[in-house]
Amino acid sequence: MEHRIQVNYAIKELFRKHKIFVQGNQQFDQFGGELHFEDMLRIEPYVELIGTYGQLFSLGTSSYSNFSALPIDTVIGRFTSIGHGVSAFPMAHALDRFSTSPITVFDDTVYSPSHDRFGIAPLSIGSEESKGFRPTFWAPENPPIVIGNDVWIGDGVIIKHGVHIGDGAVVGLHSIVTHDVAPYTIVAGSPAIVRKKRFPDEIIKRLEELSWWQYPYWEFDGVNGNTSIEAFIDRVEKLVLEGKISPYRPEPLTAQILLEAAD
Repeated sequence: MEHRIQVNYAIKELFRKHKIFVQGNQQFDQFGGELHFEDMLRIEPYVELIGTYGQLFSLGTSSYSNFSALPIDTVIGRFTSIGHGVSAFPMAHALDRFSTSPITVFDDTVYSPSHDRFGIAPLSIGSEESKGFRPTFWAPENPPIVIGNDVWIGDGVIIKHGVHIGDGAVVGLHSIVTHDVAPYTIVAGSPAIVRKKRFPDEIIKRLEELSWWQYPYWEFDGVNGNTSIEAFIDRVEKLVLEGKISPYRPEPLTAQILLEAAD
């Protein structure tokens, strides 16, 4: 189910408490208007959601999305970077009818003055001219986009509904992604195709097994930003084996919490 609520003081305080930043200056003085989200919303702390025009989607900690237009059912993992202008494919058209024009379409899930049982105005002639033809219901299936952990998606990328982008993947700017992207794969182009892998297969296997993003990176004692990937894996594996780090499980901001604050 989708929800729409108005931002109030309590909601601003929730965003502040959960460290979900909606302004570049990390303040909330310009935060207002309507929020649009769905039941499964889950946003972890330390994320940035700027310029999404009230559209909220699920993000894991340390991920950001600036001026993107992703659907509200999108699911994004941790440590993922979403570039400017990233969006989903626009509305589809029926391909198996006599016309791809919206004149054949009646969608009773849309509530708008431009949609009625005689089609989509102003393209349809409407009831005053109809002599028996009736549009019929049609709505495309749009499964959610799922983006993994430690993913980097460049500016202007367009993603097909239902696509899964694996952990550690990279999508080049202005690419059109029509198929799933394997973990730690770099893709680019229109349509996006594999260019290369970030690491050798044996390293990718170890990274996937380690799933380092489930741990608090600030507790990676002995790791620097430029530690080699082999040394990084060895060190974090050792920390996990010795019980010196545990999975990071912060309290997320959920749809239920937002709805309660809106009452």
